Formats: sequence, C-alpha cells, structure tokens
Amino acid sequence: MGDLTSKYLIEEKLNIPIICFDTNSTKTLKEMVRKNRLVSILDDSRNIKDDIGLFYRMFSYSNIGYLRDKNHEFDIYTAYDDVMNYTKEKNISIKVCEGDFFIPDVEKSRSEFSRCVTELADSNISAVFIPEVGNGIDIKQLYTQIRPLLSKKVATISYDSKEQVAAGSLLSVYDPDEFTRASYAADLIGELIFNAFDSSIVMNRKELSVPLFFGVNLKTASLVQWRPEFDVLVAVDDVFHTTNSK
Repeated sequence: MGDLTSKYLIEEKLNIPIICFDTNSTKTLKEMVRKNRLVSILDDSRNIKDDIGLFYRMFSYSNIGYLRDKNHEFDIYTAYDDVMNYTKEKNISIKVCEGDFFIPDVEKSRSEFSRCVTELADSNISAVFIPEVGNGIDIKQLYTQIRPLLSKKVATISYDSKEQVAAGSLLSVYDPDEFTRASYAADLIGELIFNAFDSSIVMNRKELSVPLFFGVNLKTASLVQWRPEFDVLVAVDDVFHTTNSK
C-alpha cells in the first residue's frame, strides 16, 4: 500500500489486521507500527538513505542533491526525515530542492522537476539522489530532463528504478520484478494468516527474501566521466549502453 496509505490506515485505528507492503520502512512508520500489534510491515528496512550510504564508497561525495515535494505530507513516502538524519550523522552536505511533484497537473509537475534539476546542477554538488517524484519524470524524456546534471558531471542515482537507468539515469538498486515481490508478499501473508496475524513473525525476520538488482548505464557513466572499479562491475546485474529516452 505504500507508506502514506499505511499511515492513514494505521491512524484510523480500525482494530483489524493491517499488512503494509511496498513501503520505504521509514523510522516514522516503524514507530507507528511498534505501538500497534495488529500492523505488520512486509518490507525490509531499506530506503533511499541506505543507497546514499551504499554508493558513498564509489563516489566519496561530500555534498549531494535531493528532491522534496512542497507538500511535506509526502515526506514519509520519500523517506525525507531518514535521509536528513543520515546525512547529518555522516556529515554529508545536502542541497534540497522543493517542487510540486505529487499533483494531477502533469505538465506543471514535470516543469517543477526540470526547474529543480537546473537548480541542483548549478549548486556545485557531486551526486543527485532521485526519489519518487510523482508526475515529475517523463520516462521517455528522462535523458533530456537530467541532461543539465550530466553536463556538469553530476551522478544521477535513482531509487528503486530499473526503468530510469534504462532511460538514462546513472545507476540504481531495485527489485528485479513485481512478480518476485508479489511472491514474497504472498509467502509472508500466508504465515501471518496461519499464525493469527502475529506481527512478531515479520518483525523477527532478519533478511528480506527479495533479491536486489544493481543496474548501471554506461553511456551516462561516460558522460559524467565515472569509471566503475572492477569489483563494482562484477556486482552489476543489468548493464545499459544506450538510453531509452529521446
């Protein structure tokens, strides 16, 4: 259901079992779940803050860019608080651009995304992390949308999106496909049903069953003059040599 939908349902105090799937497992959501034994989160603890840590060794960035919706209600959806706490803890400078992304007006949302891309490109940063941005991304034009960053040799790292890497973003770590995620969810839901919705079954799991894939776009890597080391290339599951954007 995602973080925001899960938050709304938990706050309703329905007094029935609630299963939260496809969440970013933010600290805020975990705190809410901890106070309600009828709620179970089926995802692992990974969100975009973990990607910031994961890719630090590759890029050694001291400053990064991030996008935030002007409606801060979506912060739980994009793990904003987790990101800010992590970068503060690791002493990583972060430039945040706010825009109207989660709005029905697609043209305005994409215009806002392009504005933020330009603003971040002019901010002397080394990498931009792209969270979910509603209607902001036109996947067929993504390469053109992020070109101001690429021309400044800024690495673009998308959260959980093979599609964006294929379209021109530099890299991403993502779930391989929806079928794998659905199968994982079905297994856990079955365990919950057969154990009277005891949420401790999920909470006590230490590892996520869904394998994560790592994708890199080498055309974009060439543009930003990033040469991945051999051990990075060995870990790559999907390599893209072109962009699917126009």
